[in-house]
Amino acid sequence: MHIAGVFSIDNRPTWQTIRDAYGAQKLSTILEFKWSNLARLIGPEPLDVPSLNRTALEQTRIAQREYIWNAIGILNFGWLALAVLAIRRKGPVIPYSGWLLAGSVLNLVLFALILFGPASTVTTHSSYADILLISVALAGYFLALPRSILLIGFALQIFDLFVVWVWTPPISLHLPLGAALTPSIQIPQAVAALAFSGILAWHFGRSYFEPSKEIPLRAELVASYRTRLLPSFSTLSQETVARSDSLRPKPSLHPGNLRRTIISGKSGTAPPHKSVAGDGLVAETVKVPS
Repeated sequence: MHIAGVFSIDNRPTWQTIRDAYGAQKLSTILEFKWSNLARLIGPEPLDVPSLNRTALEQTRIAQREYIWNAIGILNFGWLALAVLAIRRKGPVIPYSGWLLAGSVLNLVLFALILFGPASTVTTHSSYADILLISVALAGYFLALPRSILLIGFALQIFDLFVVWVWTPPISLHLPLGAALTPSIQIPQAVAALAFSGILAWHFGRSYFEPSKEIPLRAELVASYRTRLLPSFSTLSQETVARSDSLRPKPSLHPGNLRRTIISGKSGTAPPHKSVAGDGLVAETVKVPS
């Protein structure tokens, strides 16, 4: 159904069904289907603003349920934050937000090209992991904005949640037999939702009112690394070298292991000096007057 546009069950193999589905369409029609899949990722009303009209709120609810752009909601301001941070050459608050965003968008594009179409890329057919990853990545850029903008976005998200999904009941559903199913607000559940949402808003919103903590600069981190970690590694290395020298076998002073080297000097004589050569022999250097 999704990759070949066939809704009825038949005995054809999968690849034959896909080949027959694409073979029956013109190239222009196939390209039109793929373009409609890409456009449906954003939805017909990407700038939809909730209102207090019940009919309009029902359309907003459907858009947030069916279209990926509307499902992400207020976090779409993260795209503007990404552009601002790119101009200022600053990074996101959440590490690897750029990679998360690039991977998720690429996967959605492939998803739109794989589905047969037209306009098949609704939320219920897509990967919910992509929506979560895009939301986390955009939050990484959105949280890098000034605190006042964060508070405004936080308030808008709370308003959207309660006005669209909690306070306004859906429109009556008409059953096939003619009866109408009219939903109503469950007051205990609404009170519980308000209470828990207030607790979560206070718990996660306290950081916006706390004084910001300065993050150490990279130079300070490097200096701290040099002053704290490098001396300990250096001491450990010296102890290791000293221990290995103490365990190294001493060369024998047998006459067969002696090697005498006579060098010239300007005046006077010097006592012989013995040292261990690289080949394990004991080298005796004697300095004689020239």
